[in-house]
Amino acid sequence: MVAGFKRILLIVGVLAASAVQAHPAAEATALTPEQTLARQRLVNAVTKPERKTAECAASRSVLPAQPFTRLAISRENLKTALRYFHMRAENRCAAREAADYEVAATIIRRLEGNANNGASPNCTELVTTSLVDEIEKEAEYLSLPT
Repeated sequence: MVAGFKRILLIVGVLAASAVQAHPAAEATALTPEQTLARQRLVNAVTKPERKTAECAASRSVLPAQPFTRLAISRENLKTALRYFHMRAENRCAAREAADYEVAATIIRRLEGNANNGASPNCTELVTTSLVDEIEKEAEYLSLPT
């Protein structure tokens, strides 16, 4: 899951960095100082969720298997529950940093009139992928027998 999040952030980073670089459409119209500042903030915000996730992963502890052997639950149901809580913890870990990225990308779109002409990064869907995964895993978890 962390690897998937890192891959998403790599894609987002490349897209954001390319948005700041010279672009054929951007060459015709110069960026305003506000747009330049907003793009710099976006580039800075791109790497923060990945760094925070790495910090959380470094401080993570491994659950011992022994307590789970005494539970009257199938192995598949246990895996479903553990996947959900793992994804939830991972998303909570970098939630602030991911929100900062979302805000930075939204500000750029607003400053550029919501135009998606290649100069505006329109890749916030990539950041929400892990949140969608969490919702899917939560639905699976909530469907487990009680």
